[in-house]
Amino acid sequence: MQTTIKTLYEKGYNKSQISRMLEVDRKTVRKIIASKERGEPEVHRKEHLSQFDPYKEYILTKMEKGLTIKRIYEDLVREYEITGTYSGVRHYVQKHRPPKQAVYMVMHSLPGEEAQVDFGYIGKLNVGGKVRKAWVFVMILSYSRYMYAKIVLEQSVKTFIKCHIEAFEYFKGVPQIVKIDNLKAAVIEADFYEPLIQRTYAEFAKHTDSYRSHAEYIHQRTKAR
Repeated sequence: MQTTIKTLYEKGYNKSQISRMLEVDRKTVRKIIASKERGEPEVHRKEHLSQFDPYKEYILTKMEKGLTIKRIYEDLVREYEITGTYSGVRHYVQKHRPPKQAVYMVMHSLPGEEAQVDFGYIGKLNVGGKVRKAWVFVMILSYSRYMYAKIVLEQSVKTFIKCHIEAFEYFKGVPQIVKIDNLKAAVIEADFYEPLIQRTYAEFAKHTDSYRSHAEYIHQRTKAR
C-alpha cells in the first residue's frame, strides 16, 4: 500500500485523489508521502508468529499427503500434545495451502469451421448529446482468433443479424458453425439441449447455409474446370 501511494503521488495524483482511489484515510496518505519526502525507509509490517510455526514442516508434510484438517489436528494433539484449537489449525493450514491452479480446456477447430459470438456491455456513451447504453458485438474465428467487433446501441434481432452480415463481409466468408451465448436477440428460452431460437435468426441461419452450399458448389465447379 505504501508503494502504491508513493507511485500514484509520483505520477501527479494529489493526496485527496489517492485517498479516494485507494479508500485510505487522507491522514495516512499524507503521513506516507511525508516520510517519502524525508527519505525515510518503508515501515514493514511485523510478522506475527503462530503457535503452530514450530510444527510447520510436520503440517506441510501432512498437507502434501492429502490429509484432512481434522486428521492433521488430531495427529498434532496425539504426537505433540498441542494446546491449540482445531479452528487455529484450520486457519494455519488454509494460510499455507498453495493456491489452486486454474484448469483450462483447449478447444480445437479447423479453419472456417467455427466462429463465436457475444455481446458485451461497455457502459454509457454520449451519442448526439444524449447518454445511451452501449454494447460491443464481437465475432471471433475459433481457429485463427481473427476478430470483428462493432459498438451497437441495442440488442435487437435486426441489429444482431446486421452485425453478423457485416462480420461475414469483413471475413469474406461464412463459417460452418456460429456459437452464440444465451442472448435475448437469438435465444428465447435457454435450454442446454434444445434452445428455442427466434424464428428470424433461425431463418437467417438457413439462408447462410444455402449461401455456403452454393458458394462451395461454385468453388468445386471452378476447381474441376
